[in-house]
Amino acid sequence: MTIAPAGLRAAIADADPKVAALIGPIEGNARRKRVGWSLRPGEPAITLRVPLDKPNDAIVRIVLANRHRIAQMLLEGQRRAPEGKPVKQLVDGTEFAILGENVRLRIVDQATVPLRLVSGTGRGRFLELARPALRHGAKPFIDWYSREGTRWAQQEAATLWSLLGSNLPMPQVVVTDIGKTRWGVYTGGRKHLVRISWRALQLPPTYARLVLLHELVHATRPAGTSHGPQFWRRFEAARPGARRDQRTLQKELGPQVWEGEITP
Repeated sequence: MTIAPAGLRAAIADADPKVAALIGPIEGNARRKRVGWSLRPGEPAITLRVPLDKPNDAIVRIVLANRHRIAQMLLEGQRRAPEGKPVKQLVDGTEFAILGENVRLRIVDQATVPLRLVSGTGRGRFLELARPALRHGAKPFIDWYSREGTRWAQQEAATLWSLLGSNLPMPQVVVTDIGKTRWGVYTGGRKHLVRISWRALQLPPTYARLVLLHELVHATRPAGTSHGPQFWRRFEAARPGARRDQRTLQKELGPQVWEGEITP
């Protein structure tokens, strides 16, 4: 039996969604004998490392038994994180986060598109950047996160919208560049549009969905209505603990998200 990361992640989420929110990449290794985890200072989630032949239910039990240890590791990692916002260097091996998964950059001479996500041979996935696109700095990445993020967000929005019990039609949802100060924004009226920052697509899926849900809640309310008791009740009804998780996002995860800064 071999592990399927998506199935294992779903099993952990079913057992304890709060623990699942702490887990980023899931990496299987045929030579590994025990379940383990690692974290680099400042990363928003742990990397779960598992033997390929261990059943999902056994891995879930081990993870749940160590939930406090994992949470403490994340807190310590945030404490040791370097000051200032992350800065990327566009060289082979630089890591980028995609919905909590860490992937490495690979620069190629021949490519049909500026940037794409590809699977490596036994080495996980890579972001392939066409060498001519280097001169554009962060733009190919912002464009890619926006395009792929829109596909993801539109699929997720349908499920989240159904949780809100609104009689209104679901708003249009896009991922785009809305600056560095907001995770999302809702525009009412004829537009009825939710825009999510491309930066949110670096977060673990649980927190990316939190950003999307927040703006969808806005879309159920009269245009111009500020946060208030009714807003938070609806938010919490759709996702218990949402307000607490939003504070975690703002104070702990958000400061570690890459905002497009490039170093030579």
